[in-house]
Amino acid sequence: MYDIPTTDEAALRTLTAGPRAAGEQADTAEGGRESVVATVAAVAAVAAAVALWVNALAGINPRDIGGLGLVSSLPLTAFVALGLLTCSFCATLARRKHSMPLLALHVVALIFMVYGSTTLVEQVPSLNVTWRHAGIARFVMDTGGVDRSVDAYSNWPGFFIVLALATELTGLRDPIQLADWAPLAFNLLYLAPLVAIARSVRADRRLVWASVWIFYCANWVRQDYLSPQALVYLLFLAVLAVLLNWFPGPGTAWRPRWPGGSLLARAQARWPNEQAVADAVRVPARQRAALAIACVAIVAVVIPSHQLTPFAILFAAVALVALGQCSLRGLPLIVAVMTAAWVTFFAAPYLTGHLGEVGGQLGNVGGTVSKGVGDRVGGSSDHVIIVALRIAFTALLWGLAALGAVKWLRGRRDGLALVALALAPLTLVFLQAYGGEILLRAYLFQLPALALLAGALVVPASKRWRMGVGLGVLSAALLAGLLFTRFGNDRVLMFTKQEVQGIGRLYAAAPRNSILVAPSNNLAWQEQGYGAYRHVLMNRIFTTREGTTPQALAARLADYLAGRPAPAAFLIITRSVRNYDAEFGSSPWGKVANLERGVGRSPRFKLVYANPDVKIFRFVRTPGGGR
Repeated sequence: MYDIPTTDEAALRTLTAGPRAAGEQADTAEGGRESVVATVAAVAAVAAAVALWVNALAGINPRDIGGLGLVSSLPLTAFVALGLLTCSFCATLARRKHSMPLLALHVVALIFMVYGSTTLVEQVPSLNVTWRHAGIARFVMDTGGVDRSVDAYSNWPGFFIVLALATELTGLRDPIQLADWAPLAFNLLYLAPLVAIARSVRADRRLVWASVWIFYCANWVRQDYLSPQALVYLLFLAVLAVLLNWFPGPGTAWRPRWPGGSLLARAQARWPNEQAVADAVRVPARQRAALAIACVAIVAVVIPSHQLTPFAILFAAVALVALGQCSLRGLPLIVAVMTAAWVTFFAAPYLTGHLGEVGGQLGNVGGTVSKGVGDRVGGSSDHVIIVALRIAFTALLWGLAALGAVKWLRGRRDGLALVALALAPLTLVFLQAYGGEILLRAYLFQLPALALLAGALVVPASKRWRMGVGLGVLSAALLAGLLFTRFGNDRVLMFTKQEVQGIGRLYAAAPRNSILVAPSNNLAWQEQGYGAYRHVLMNRIFTTREGTTPQALAARLADYLAGRPAPAAFLIITRSVRNYDAEFGSSPWGKVANLERGVGRSPRFKLVYANPDVKIFRFVRTPGGGR
């Protein structure tokens, strides 16, 4: 017999277990070495993918982007980079012991590559509304307030006040300087609440990261620029995360609180009964009260910042409460009362003047769908392809989510919360067309739930390799579509330095209260002197095709300007305006090319500035002020 020192428990287990235990320890050590190798390989793959992507985008000139958008200018290495990152993510997710920090690294890399790509290509911030938003914030900085008589933005000024404050705190001169990396910054901020939403249901942790990955592969709605929607969407996600994690309905299956992972594990080990576990880690009443107040405070920030998102929160809360998925039953009433109060007491003057426009669309679902879908199918053949791909892409994700919901609801009831959040935004179509974008916004509000339900089709799977392959195929399809659906309008949306310089010359030459005319709103203006000029669009003043020849268009515009007193009047035509006309089709009043030729030949207009991308014409009045 051997004299074995019992105080050394590890040695005792090793000696008494025999060869089998020693073999298991060897396997464990070997598995540890394999894990280290796999981790190093994954990190290297992420680094290589990012490097290839940045190098691929570095040589792209915005002028070379074709009608299908950025994808038409991407070299082969860009697709290799996306493929490498996707394969690495799926392989990491399929590992026996998946690493959450490593999965998060892949998601962050995907966010940088997709949502930071425009910044790597563009010469100046893209999207005309980005410049307008910067102009409103600059007005707030200069005057210390807002002028509610200017437009709708000034009646929901929360975001612009925040933007003005952020500009001053960062020491920048102009809010437009924050626009370059805004899409990347906002999407990184979305990550935490998205993970919290995914963890609110009792799902495999692989599904948590798979759903987040799908979300970023499917967010083609370009509302993450420097805009009120980008900010309040973050707050929308935060409200959902709080409701789903801390206020589940009394009849729902218990969900682990966020983060609480170690506490949950200890409770599950000690109390096998589910209700006992819930009681062990239940959030104290005072903390729940604080969280409820936080939800109300978030809503109080959303309401004065955006017209639509308060209703998205309201409908989501109503759906969760109605299906017994939320115990904070008073929240829908609070949101409704706060929204009504803002509309009644602050925005009432604006809404009164636009009552017919707003009220006439209530309940007109057919007209809303027509503006959101039918009116967008037109223009060049490339644009028609992009619109068709967007419709197909959205339908594909809806279909996958529907199949995922059927699979999920077969054996568990907590999927009702996801179904509620997927369906609730569709009620927004009963409000108004929202400039033809209501279906796009509804899809955006649905996306967290759609991503989770779609991910449930492939995660978890009976075999990890099957899960990895399934997610890889789904990711490849979504990313391929995303390159078209998200970036399909880049030829129109991107501006050049020459365009911005020309618009700067326009404001330098135009006295205050001048009339500034443009064929469409697709140019980088309104960033200076917001409210000090009368910005006029051709499609607002001429809605018929009466006289579309160059000479007739010039005469019609001159007659319009002659009848409106102003210190001066200018017409500006830019490269992006020409591209807009080519891609989306000419307006009812006529073609930009005809207008440009007409004013160039007319004695009633004088060319006062020109560069390769901009032409500025000044309207010439007669000495008596007439025509």
